[in-house]
Amino acid sequence: MKKSDHTPRLIRTKDAREILGGQQVVRDCEAGRWLLPVHRRRKLTLYRFADVQHCADRIESGEYPKA
Repeated sequence: MKKSDHTPRLIRTKDAREILGGQQVVRDCEAGRWLLPVHRRRKLTLYRFADVQHCADRIESGEYPKA
């Protein structure tokens, strides 16, 4: 299996912003407890790809996290 053939399990904040549509959406998902960071350091925050995808699916279906 090639390295590019698999889906990453953990993604950075930059990638989460691209998937969800912006930094404010990522913050709102965190505040609404839809999205929890797996690892948070000073300059590095990682999220599970499946959690980010689940948030995107919920937003696409018309829901939005309440902050």
